[in-house]
Amino acid sequence: MINSFCISSLSFLNVEFFFFVNIILLTLFLMVKGLNSRLRQFSTAYFRESFVSAVNSQTVNFLFFLFFLIFLVLFSLLNKRFFFFDLGFFNDNFVLLDKILALISTFFVIFLSNSYLKEESVLKSFEYFLIMSLSLVGMFFLISSNDFLSLYLSVEFQSLALYVLAAFKQNSLFSIEAGLKYFILGTFSSGLLLFGASLLYGFTGTLNFNELDLIFQFNNFFKDDYLFKLGLLFFFSALMFKFTAAPFHMWAPDVYHGSPTIVTFFFSLTPKIIFLGLFTRLILLVFSPFEVFFRFIFFLSGFFSLLIGSLASIYQIKLKRLLAYSSISNVGYILMALSCAQIEALTSSFLFFFVYIFTTAAIFAIILGIRYFHNNFKFKTIFELMGLLNFNFFLALLFVVNLFSLLGLPPLSGFIVKFYLFFSAIGSEFYFFLYLSILGSIFSAVIYLRMIRLVLFNKFNNVFFYKPIISSFSSLLSFLILINLFLFFYPSEIFKIFFCSVINFFKTELALNFIF
Repeated sequence: MINSFCISSLSFLNVEFFFFVNIILLTLFLMVKGLNSRLRQFSTAYFRESFVSAVNSQTVNFLFFLFFLIFLVLFSLLNKRFFFFDLGFFNDNFVLLDKILALISTFFVIFLSNSYLKEESVLKSFEYFLIMSLSLVGMFFLISSNDFLSLYLSVEFQSLALYVLAAFKQNSLFSIEAGLKYFILGTFSSGLLLFGASLLYGFTGTLNFNELDLIFQFNNFFKDDYLFKLGLLFFFSALMFKFTAAPFHMWAPDVYHGSPTIVTFFFSLTPKIIFLGLFTRLILLVFSPFEVFFRFIFFLSGFFSLLIGSLASIYQIKLKRLLAYSSISNVGYILMALSCAQIEALTSSFLFFFVYIFTTAAIFAIILGIRYFHNNFKFKTIFELMGLLNFNFFLALLFVVNLFSLLGLPPLSGFIVKFYLFFSAIGSEFYFFLYLSILGSIFSAVIYLRMIRLVLFNKFNNVFFYKPIISSFSSLLSFLILINLFLFFYPSEIFKIFFCSVINFFKTELALNFIF
């Protein structure tokens, strides 16, 4: 008893120590940055030249963000169960792997952000990196949360940062509208989350996930209570909103279209990875006795996501709105895999997101890398892709290859991950998922082939209005296409990593439930 109390107190002190050290360093960094700005103004006023600007401010900001990442990695390697201001959290290899996926996606966002912030002078680089760091901290708390209270606070923590990022481009009415719309609808989803959690707490009398699991294992009363299932429905509907799953997707196209393009890239990857890990934890361990109920919820949401995302993308002309609906349809594949309720399906969904990171990063790198000479604007519609082949044959080829990967054609990694998803559906005898996914792929092929036709076969003489793509983007695209091909020929090693992580997570939780 004393030893366990000492271990809990030690982990508590470790987490709070790292947190307050981080806050102190952040305050010192803000003071130094303000002092640096004042020194520049002083030197410019009196000496007519700035001798303090030897260090690039964006380099300093990136180093600060790198410090944040190091802090998050150290935070992830703490004890399996720890407390932070009396809130329960949990860490194991599965949670750490989900955080690593989030860090990989955020790394690509930050890599592309450096040049994007130079082009978009209206965006302030320091505040951008700071808010993105705070949102990532909230996501890490979210995947580690072990009770309803810590989960709700973590959702709000990361959501507030995402609201600000959506409205970050202050000279754009579309960006401000996106931030307001995201904030209003996000507040509504938070109300649903609180209402569902309060109903569950009223029935069970506890907020802790491990205690809920023990209650559900030894008490079958809740399985037939409709008010308790209504609480589950409200709770998971609010999480579906954050996951951009239909029919809770109404905010995604407008927010994706109005937000800065680099923020749209961040929205399309990192939060979805975290919420997939959260769904896996909740389904496998906390609410496992309600498997039939959740399979029905995920099936309905996955069905609407595949249908709405695939059909609505056919009529889209704006690039970011098209990518938003494409993201919704890909979420449908994940929800269909979750409705199979098999460990192989869960593993395939993580492999799907792992490949989706590299494919989406390549597409956004091309969209962000090409600008017009006369106004420095980016591509906004799919019809502006017509001059891409004449402008740069290699770039057009990479764009087409990544579209083929999203479509799921061999020999690309998108084919192999959809094969794993379909194979897991066959293994669980969920044939309707297989038929529906194939039908959704056919609908998605319409818009992807339309974009490929615009790139390869439609000629337009606007080549001289494009800026040449920078070398760092070219190197990143080459790396991403090599990863894409590598994952097609050697997917089994990555699949084993995710499979072992899910299995070990399941076994660890079962053992810890008996201990605690």
